[in-house]
Amino acid sequence: MTKVELANEVAKTAGLTKAKALTVVDAFFEAIKTILAKGEKVQAVGFGTFET
Repeated sequence: MTKVELANEVAKTAGLTKAKALTVVDAFFEAIKTILAKGEKVQAVGFGTFET
């Protein structure tokens, strides 16, 4: 699944426009990158764990 496809699913689920959903998806991944850059771990129960 591409980022755009994910945003489209978020748009449908959350009742957002595709543009707003893409902004949310971008912000989500940027937040993960920022946290990882600080050397911290991101754990989303039921989704996954990200760490460097």
